[in-house]
Amino acid sequence: MNKLRALYLSVNSWSKLSKLPAPFASGIAALLAAPRFRHLSLNGWSLEQDISDLKSTLSPCLATLATLSLEKISESKCIQGSSESKEASVLRLEGLRTLELYDVKHPLLEKGLVQCPNLECLLLKLYQPKALQLPPCIPAKLAKLVVHGRVIDPPPVFGKIICPSELSVEIKGPSYGRCVSWFQGCVNSLPFPRELRRITLKCDMDFSRERSIDYPAAENYAALFTFLEELDNFGKLQHVDMNILITAPADVTPGDGEETTEVEKIRDMFAPLLESGALEVELVIQRWVFEYGRHEVVLRITA
Repeated sequence: MNKLRALYLSVNSWSKLSKLPAPFASGIAALLAAPRFRHLSLNGWSLEQDISDLKSTLSPCLATLATLSLEKISESKCIQGSSESKEASVLRLEGLRTLELYDVKHPLLEKGLVQCPNLECLLLKLYQPKALQLPPCIPAKLAKLVVHGRVIDPPPVFGKIICPSELSVEIKGPSYGRCVSWFQGCVNSLPFPRELRRITLKCDMDFSRERSIDYPAAENYAALFTFLEELDNFGKLQHVDMNILITAPADVTPGDGEETTEVEKIRDMFAPLLESGALEVELVIQRWVFEYGRHEVVLRITA
């Protein structure tokens, strides 16, 4: 147990963290107190309105916790006359460097009940129909921002504070053009987009239920090039990694000339950035193999 570094606590039905059986709660506390413990993931839990249960749970690792992942977190319903007027105190996580948020329905972040003044990396998984507002607990000196989203949902609203130097965007969509548009909206939402030094863009397109696949169009490449070139010329951008993942129907295999065509298209559209070393591109086509129960790569293009 002294070597424990990470713990994943997941439940299926919004169980209350405050109602854990005493032996189980004591066992968790002992695990979190391990000298090398650094990473905690909570999935599916319901927290008290004043997050007193979260504070109690994290108390053994307040000084050492480096990564906290909150997924599908809800607010416990108050029993009439219980803690409705209870004043909440702030949970301050001085050692926290990475915060991951996905489907957090508890107002602990919006109300400033959690503070992480030394946070370096924020990961947002945005699978919701309304634009996410950046919580006030995120410090202005945040260095890295990671965003996972879908084109059917709006890009996040970052406000006027943060100034990250590194941005990573993973976007799922039915076409490359829509993925690029979502990515541009994400960058433009940053208060200081020209301060970005490194960008990672991953476009994930699934054509497994279609009859064919759609490669990115030249005009979509051109639109992205123009956007990146402006950041490169007038900002501090140093490097861009772009990954295009296409899932093809199980019975579709790329033709003999398609690899050459796509390589030429990428090199033509992004020539200045590729020649300067500011851009690296990888296009991967995969398909599901039912016999093996996994994806296999049928084409990989790098430029």
